[in-house]
Amino acid sequence: MMKNREIQDKGKNLLENLITAFLSGDVISINKCIVELSKTPTFIKEAIFYQNLETYLSNTCADGDNLRKFAAILAEGENAEENAKRIIKIIDDIGTRAKAIYISNLTRACCVGLVDTNKFFKLAQCIVRLTDEDLIFLRDNIKKGIINTDEEYLDDFRYCGLMKEVTGGFAYTKRAYELKKYALWYGHTIEIPQIPERQILEFASKEDIKKLFEEEIENITDFGELTE
Repeated sequence: MMKNREIQDKGKNLLENLITAFLSGDVISINKCIVELSKTPTFIKEAIFYQNLETYLSNTCADGDNLRKFAAILAEGENAEENAKRIIKIIDDIGTRAKAIYISNLTRACCVGLVDTNKFFKLAQCIVRLTDEDLIFLRDNIKKGIINTDEEYLDDFRYCGLMKEVTGGFAYTKRAYELKKYALWYGHTIEIPQIPERQILEFASKEDIKKLFEEEIENITDFGELTE
């Protein structure tokens, strides 16, 4: 059925209509697209996508104002249509309704100017890449200071730019706090603390270099005496 030319054309038209609806910020048009999409032959993946899209929209724009604001923000750049596609792809990739709510929270934060589109997509990718369990753990356990335990979440968080290596262990980055503030715990007061800098190697002083050089010369001399 998916190889059928008629179905391919219909699917392409539906996607174009959905993108156009997103860019216009028209909730009624988007709802019509969803109704039309629900009538087409679907598989489990498509059904999950429609559920998550509905969750995203219902949490983002109860009255449509936020979506219109978001459409205006997307239209500011030269890649408005591509950005709309990226958002639809994000909704397709997330897999759960909880993540759909996180993405909608990010959208609301973007609408009121708390994050720009660049940060929106970076934080959205963190939501896509991490599991629901990782995101809940981050929301409930993020803290300032040094983390020196070898937990398995460290690698996943570092991969997403949410943790970095510092002297004595690891620390949550500014991005991690932004993810909690604008997506995982939106609407709550969350302070972003001063994040410790990455570990920087100290440069050796001239005296240290001279001393090291003298020690090396002595070692070479001693070795020469032994060989003789």
